[in-house]
Amino acid sequence: MNNTTIGNHMLETLHRQYVLRKNDIGSDAHLHAKGIRLNTESWEVEGIGHLCIMRMNFLFNLVSMETVVLSSVHKDVPLFNVDTMRFGSTETFMAELYDTQLEPWPPEANKAFEAIQDQNRDLPEYEHSGHWYDPILFPCSMAKKGKGYSARFTKAADDYIDAFVKQLKNAPECSADEKTAKTAEFAGRLIAEGGPAADTMVKLFGKEIAERMIRKHMYGI
Repeated sequence: MNNTTIGNHMLETLHRQYVLRKNDIGSDAHLHAKGIRLNTESWEVEGIGHLCIMRMNFLFNLVSMETVVLSSVHKDVPLFNVDTMRFGSTETFMAELYDTQLEPWPPEANKAFEAIQDQNRDLPEYEHSGHWYDPILFPCSMAKKGKGYSARFTKAADDYIDAFVKQLKNAPECSADEKTAKTAEFAGRLIAEGGPAADTMVKLFGKEIAERMIRKHMYGI
């Protein structure tokens, strides 16, 4: 799996419709600890919100992860997160849509993502013990894990990105302050109650840096 594919695809897709301004995040752009490298980029997407791409690698890319987060504050849509991970020959793909809207998300908005789910029902599920955010994770989200599915996982990730960006155009506008507050609430709980990526950053770089990476760079708060 090319661990830069989904980030590049998101950038290319957004660039076709929106103006993006890359943020200067200083030394936080390249962090190193215990042989692990974390490279972070973020943009402001005009009329939409904040985009973050994080790429982590270890052991000459035998272990790698890429995370793409689009946090909209001008459009009332879910918080959108896509991950690809590789641990040796085992790969994981996750596309997650979190309920952070001010108004309920219309059921018809799920259909494009449900179609992607249907196309990939044969892929093995990613099993986990559960997280605090599961109740606000939309059922049209998807998580898969297995060996030899690199091309399928990449296509599924790209399909989720395409479907989400397409919906942004006609999504309802909203109060940026109110939407930011909802995102800040999510980020605060992620820091306090944990999650795979958040826990890893705390272990590697300490709580202060991890909190800054999550709040400022991942979610643009």
